[in-house]
Amino acid sequence: TKKTIKICLAVLGLAVWLRFIFRNSLKNSVQSANQSEAAEGFLRRILSSLGFSGNAEAVAEIAVRKAAHIFEFFVLFLLLAALFALLIKSINVTVICSSALAFGFACIDECLQIISHRGASVRDVLIDSVGIAIGALIYVFVRKKRNR
Repeated sequence: TKKTIKICLAVLGLAVWLRFIFRNSLKNSVQSANQSEAAEGFLRRILSSLGFSGNAEAVAEIAVRKAAHIFEFFVLFLLLAALFALLIKSINVTVICSSALAFGFACIDECLQIISHRGASVRDVLIDSVGIAIGALIYVFVRKKRNR
């Protein structure tokens, strides 16, 4: 049926995205820094052109890396919500289940960084939670607007 196909596609999208997140976590610190370098350089140039007097390099590194965390878990929440919306009609249950699972994946993600010798960070889980919260707010807003 169409619903079964949608569920399979949602599970596939979720699996692909989790693979992307977890592969990033398994990169060592050099690989991770190289991956962020272009975006950090771009942001450093913007800060410099705006006359930023602080440490543009440090600000760019933190901003790019933390924005990546937020984005990864924002998308993860939306993918989980899409799957749960196919299985459960309640917006509240969908949001709670999606948020809880995304948070669990954020914890697993940080634990994986121990394997790559980068270390786990409670702060990063909290930053991931910002992405989850943004996803939840947007999801609820869109669903309620569509239901009107």
